[in-house]
Amino acid sequence: MKIIVFFSFLLCLNFHTNAQLRFGLKAGYNNTSAVYPNQPHIIKRSISGFQFGVLGEWRVHKLLLKSNILFNQKGNYSDDSRIIIDNNRWVTYRLNYLEANILAGYKFKLYKHTGFSIVAGPFVGLGLSGTEKGRGSNLLGSFNIDRKLEFTNDKVLNNWVVNFKPFDFGVDINASVNYKKYFLYFNWGKGLVDRTSSTSSEWKSTNNVFSAGVGYYFK
Repeated sequence: MKIIVFFSFLLCLNFHTNAQLRFGLKAGYNNTSAVYPNQPHIIKRSISGFQFGVLGEWRVHKLLLKSNILFNQKGNYSDDSRIIIDNNRWVTYRLNYLEANILAGYKFKLYKHTGFSIVAGPFVGLGLSGTEKGRGSNLLGSFNIDRKLEFTNDKVLNNWVVNFKPFDFGVDINASVNYKKYFLYFNWGKGLVDRTSSTSSEWKSTNNVFSAGVGYYFK
């Protein structure tokens, strides 16, 4: 709802000022990872994902306001075998979010049809779906892990099962270069809140995403 109000606000401003308002589409590649502040010895790696969606952009002179509504895939690979002896897990988490942000910054003209912009601001994500896949081992032997993740605030009692909160929140920093109606962008999204719902603080973690992609403005 807040994003819809923001788009309406941009539209009204466009009619009453000499601002430039335009909309577009974008899609890109994600290199996504996680930070475990209470597990410094856990082995963690980034995984590949993707994003796509729509954007609105309002500019007056060099001042730029931008908003995106995206399908954004996050997640990571984790290996806890260095910190747990009798119950190990080698798993990949894939988390799909519907994400929206509001960014502010500046846009500079480089050449006649070429510009550069840098903006930053908050984002909020709604968890849509997710999976946990990999393998595990304990004193009884090894086993496969393949389950759908739940986005809920209900905390699980089993320390070896982690649910994820329905909302993610953080900060985006975005830089882009445009040529006429086409643009290339780079984005770094830093999660600021714990993404997990667990009775154990050991598995507290936040999302990190570096994105690169292309887009097209309708006008």
